[in-house]
Amino acid sequence: MNINDFIIKKCKNQLERKHALKIHLSEKEHDQDLKTIVEELSSLKLACEILIEENNLLKKHLEVINIPVPHIEPILSNGSFKKNCLITADMIKDKKTGFYDLEYSSENIPFRWTGPSQTFSISFQVNRSTPVKYTLHLHGNTEAVRNAKIKIKCDGYQEALKLNGNVLSGTLPPNISPITKLSFTVPHSFIPSHLSDESSDDRTLVVAFQSLKISEL
Repeated sequence: MNINDFIIKKCKNQLERKHALKIHLSEKEHDQDLKTIVEELSSLKLACEILIEENNLLKKHLEVINIPVPHIEPILSNGSFKKNCLITADMIKDKKTGFYDLEYSSENIPFRWTGPSQTFSISFQVNRSTPVKYTLHLHGNTEAVRNAKIKIKCDGYQEALKLNGNVLSGTLPPNISPITKLSFTVPHSFIPSHLSDESSDDRTLVVAFQSLKISEL
């Protein structure tokens, strides 16, 4: 139900209740002041219900805004999305999905360390009516990460792959949903201050995320 229909329905209900109260008060011969109070309370209750409904709608809009959308289009189905998109570190807004604050390299390339969990995930909108390729770019990595198999999960599909330099590539099978959540689990983490006396960084770090590219096969 949209907000206009909601208001019309609530106004009609309030008018019916107010009419019933007026009849009841008239039968009991209450004074005019009490009638006025009832009318004002009825209007206030309607206003509160409308504000609550508007607040719920705003919450739903904010939840959608938190998802990185590289290509914003008025889309209602999977087929309306493009099959290519690029998500960079500066586009990640929700740190609860396994990311730390945005940083920049000496070459001014944005990246985000992942952690403290060994799993980080990225949600995006893309057309997966046919298989698509994903390419994860890291900003450097450790020897432990290069030798480890990284687990990839998406819509029940999972695989474990090794990095090729700083890049991890694979293929996602078709899916009818326009929203994809891709998760990576790296069996390695470290705390910089535990490795060097010169470091004061006590964060638990995993890998430095630079970008995720989705492309048509």
